[in-house]
Amino acid sequence: MNRRLAILPFVACGLALALAVACSSSDSSTPDINSPTGDAASGGDGSSGGDGSMMGTDSSPAQDAQTADASDAANDGNSDSGLVCGAVTNTAPVINDTTSASTVPVGTGGTIVDGVYFLTATTNYLTSTITPKSHTYTANIVGTAFGIEGHDNSDPTVAAGFTITSANTGTITLVGNCPADNVGKNFGSFDSYEVATVGATTTLTFFSSTKKNSAVFTKQ
Repeated sequence: MNRRLAILPFVACGLALALAVACSSSDSSTPDINSPTGDAASGGDGSSGGDGSMMGTDSSPAQDAQTADASDAANDGNSDSGLVCGAVTNTAPVINDTTSASTVPVGTGGTIVDGVYFLTATTNYLTSTITPKSHTYTANIVGTAFGIEGHDNSDPTVAAGFTITSANTGTITLVGNCPADNVGKNFGSFDSYEVATVGATTTLTFFSSTKKNSAVFTKQ
């Protein structure tokens, strides 16, 4: 089941894609588009990638990636309008990478629920080469729009927006819409996901079969 494109009702970034303007809530730097799963470019703070950044992206676009525009917002029934960057107010706690001697799981899918999520756990599995870091990230999901803001260690805060294409069988891609340097890039090389609800708690976990890691987002 493909999830149709929607737009986040948060801080507008002034037609970031058309104007090629990077979007960040606290500075003008682009997200660190390198690992816990990516390996494409240097981070917004000048650091090299592949070092465990949660804003990691793969430089390969998804097969059916779409670019957000004002007509999408007008047609999807959401209250927002026009192109918005993935700016979200980050209020998440700091969490640290953990390691596991097990092989990375493959997500079993599920229905992704709209809402605000905190990053609550990250795990590097057997054969992962990611350097452990601390992270603080808040994400918002509306339809197929995924906005995220936060930082690793004491790096500057960055923000980005992605389009989700998923299937209940567990496959997923998250392809960048903004900032400009992020357009068409796949968030973190995550290729499967799993939704779980225990009591009143809903989690969305992304898995990367190439980078051998996972990221758990808990709905608030």
